[in-house]
Amino acid sequence: MIKNFNTQEERNAYIPDNTESTLMHVEETNEVSVNGVNVVLTKSPEVGDVVYLDESGNTVFVKGLTRSEIPASWTLVGFVFNRRGNEVKIIDKNIDLTRQWLACWQYAITAISSTDITFYLRMKGDYANFVTINVSLTSAAINATTVAEINAALEAAGNAGNIGYANHGYWAYLADDNNKPSDTGTRIVVQCDFNGDYRQYLINDATHVISGCTMALVVWEDMPSNSAYWKANGITTNYGGYMNKEKFMSYYAISGRTPTAQEPLQVTGNTGPVKLVDFNTNAFCADIRAAYGTYEKYIEICFATMYPQKYGVFSLMDAKSMTEKYGKSYTLKKNGDVLYKFPAIYYGTTVGYGNGELAQGNWWLTDITDGMELYEDETCNILRASQESAGASKIVNNAYRWLCRRYSVGYAWYFSGNSGTLNSSYVSAAYRVAAVTLLTIKP
Repeated sequence: MIKNFNTQEERNAYIPDNTESTLMHVEETNEVSVNGVNVVLTKSPEVGDVVYLDESGNTVFVKGLTRSEIPASWTLVGFVFNRRGNEVKIIDKNIDLTRQWLACWQYAITAISSTDITFYLRMKGDYANFVTINVSLTSAAINATTVAEINAALEAAGNAGNIGYANHGYWAYLADDNNKPSDTGTRIVVQCDFNGDYRQYLINDATHVISGCTMALVVWEDMPSNSAYWKANGITTNYGGYMNKEKFMSYYAISGRTPTAQEPLQVTGNTGPVKLVDFNTNAFCADIRAAYGTYEKYIEICFATMYPQKYGVFSLMDAKSMTEKYGKSYTLKKNGDVLYKFPAIYYGTTVGYGNGELAQGNWWLTDITDGMELYEDETCNILRASQESAGASKIVNNAYRWLCRRYSVGYAWYFSGNSGTLNSSYVSAAYRVAAVTLLTIKP
C-alpha cells in the first residue's frame, strides 16, 4: 500500500497497518519511509520486488518492503523496476559508482605526403587552445622511424608546466586497421592515455589546417550517435524533456523563465518552462493558465519526454547491443596496461551473479529506455523504499547518471540530476553508472 502525506506532521500521526507493507511519502520533504511486513516469495514479480540468488544459485523474487530476515546464504542481486508481459527489468543493487564515458582519445594518421607534417592537439593546461605539433620526418612513410620522430615531437610539446608524456599523456604507435599496436601496422595512432577534456576531439579548425598527412579522430570506432528526440507534444528537442516530473517541476518552478511577451500554448525546440509564480500571476501567462489550469498539467503536456518512441536517439542500437559490441573495446597505454575505452559501458560487462541467467555478460549500462522507466515518479519512489528496506543504495532523482547512447563527438546522453531531464554532457565527465538486465519469468 502507498500512503501520501502533505506534511511530516501528518506522517507522524499516521499509525501503519501491520497486516501489510506500507510505503509512506511526504510531499513537503520528498521523504520516503517503509513499514515492512513479512518476507513473501513471489513468482509474479512487480516493480519494487527484490531479486536474490538462493544457496543453490536459483533466482528468487521477494516482495518489496519486507523487514523479516533473509537467509544469510542468499545473495542480494537487485530490484525489479519494470514488467511487461512475462519479462522483468532488474537494476543492480550497486548504483553509486562513477565512471567517465570515454577514457582516452585516438587519432589515426593513415597517409603521409610530405616529410614535414603539422597537426594540432588540445593538451593539459589549456584545453581551450591548440598546441602545434610540427614534425620533420626522415621519409614520408608510415613506419617505426616516423613513429619515433612523432614521439620525439610529442615529448617536446605541451602547455606550460605540462611538457611531455608524463604530463599531457600523448604518444604515438604503429597500428593495424583496428588501431591496435602492431609492428607491421598500416597507420600511426596518436593517443592520449586519459580523457582530460571533451575538447580533445578537436585536431583542426579553419585556422589550424593539418598539412603533410591525413589524420582523423578514430576513438569512437563505428559507434552511432544522435542528438535529438521528441517531447510528448511531438516537438523535436535535444534537451528539456523530463524523465522525472517531480525533479523537473521543483527545478523550473524556481529557475524557469519570466516571459516578456504572451506565452504560446506550446513552446518550441529547447525553450524551458516559465516559473511557477509567473504561471500563476503573470499577465503574459493568461493563455496557458486558461488552457492548462495548473502548473503541473502545463509541465506534463508541454515538457514530458515521449515514451515510448523510435525517433532520434531512441532509434539507435539498444544498450544491450552497445554493451556487447563496445563494452570491452580497449587500447593499450604507453606502459602496456589495458585501457577500456568506454568505462561507463564497460561497467555493464563487470556486473554478474552466479553462473546462470544473472551471470556476467547478461547486464548492460542503463539505457535511455531503462532510464525513462526508472525515473518515472511512482517507480522511483517505490524503488527507493524497497532499496531502503533491503539495505541497498537508493536511487535518487538529484544525481547525474550516464545512459548507454552517444550524443555527438564530445557528448553522451545522461539523466540530469539538476533538472530531471534527458540531457547530454561531456564524455570527459564522471557520473554515476548502474547495470540492468532483463529476465523472462518462467511459468
